[in-house]
Amino acid sequence: MTGERKSPWNSLEIAKLCAGLLTPILVAWFGFLIQQQLAEQSRSWQSQQRLADRRIQVYDSVRNERNRIYCFIEDVGSWKEDNPETVVGHKRMIDRAMHTNRAIWAADTFQAYLDYMYAAFETYQGVGTDAKLKTTDLEKKVGVPGWRPDWSGRLTGTRDTAHRKRYDKLVDLMSRDISLRTQSGS
Repeated sequence: MTGERKSPWNSLEIAKLCAGLLTPILVAWFGFLIQQQLAEQSRSWQSQQRLADRRIQVYDSVRNERNRIYCFIEDVGSWKEDNPETVVGHKRMIDRAMHTNRAIWAADTFQAYLDYMYAAFETYQGVGTDAKLKTTDLEKKVGVPGWRPDWSGRLTGTRDTAHRKRYDKLVDLMSRDISLRTQSGS
């Protein structure tokens, strides 16, 4: 024997030491990655919830007036409670709410809103002239209390055949955007 001492650090011992050091480092690294992913997901959910809450606020602010426009044009529901002046007032209120909050709606929802308003009103009648309602005065002359003859001039005399369909599409898309249902209706 030559007097050489064997080192206790053979390759197996070095591998055990490396595995012992790397295991907690890898666990900590994976834990950090998972925590980052969960934090990002939480921020995304919170952002989506804030958007849905804002959409619900706007929806709630326009739904009654939007329905009253629909009822007046189709002569259903509460149509006898309105006249052309009040309906144009409803349109103005809805226009303000929708246009000032355009950024919160999906593009197809805002387009459906524009399409519905086009089906309900004939706009751009001239400077200072209100939009005309796309409906007739046949039932309104009899059904609306205190109907004034000049109100007939605020109607086009015809109803857009796509009015109901465009109303339904707008309601469906707004419902989808506020997370009440998906576009397929489920």
